[in-house]
Amino acid sequence: LYSFCTLLDNPPETMSQLKAEVLLTTSNDERQPGYNMVDGDDKTFWSTTGMYPQEVLIGFKDATVTLNKIKTTSHAIKRLVVKASCETQPIKFKVLLDVEMGEKPTVGSLQSENFQVNDTVGGSIRFVKLVIQSGWEDFSTIHNLTFEGEVESEAPAPTPSNLTGPPAALPSRDS
Repeated sequence: LYSFCTLLDNPPETMSQLKAEVLLTTSNDERQPGYNMVDGDDKTFWSTTGMYPQEVLIGFKDATVTLNKIKTTSHAIKRLVVKASCETQPIKFKVLLDVEMGEKPTVGSLQSENFQVNDTVGGSIRFVKLVIQSGWEDFSTIHNLTFEGEVESEAPAPTPSNLTGPPAALPSRDS
């Protein structure tokens, strides 16, 4: 169980090829906000808060996409699982990658990984979830996260305000 999560209402414009937006993180430190992962700067980062697993929910601004490659720059991630959803809401995720990130990094060093993505979800991707299953240290960081692929179609931008549908109607007392 997670003690809290963060919805990012107004992340800055991103420099990722597919215009990825961080929609939710399961840990938060205002000094290292989630949108640092997609700002294109390896000097900024998002940090876990010392417990695993940790999750990051990514949406693709105004589009559905086909992914070819995911690039990560991180520190102290031991096992990473990447899942994707083709749904209009972030549900029914299917695993794209489940990887061990190599040997324990030295102090201050970054892990740079390029992952080829095979189409295992069977459709246009709207959301990606990164799950840091374990780390080499108490805290892990993601400094840069980019996605390469093709924009499939324009879609409403996935923002925290439209991640849920309208409330279900309650039955009236007359029925």
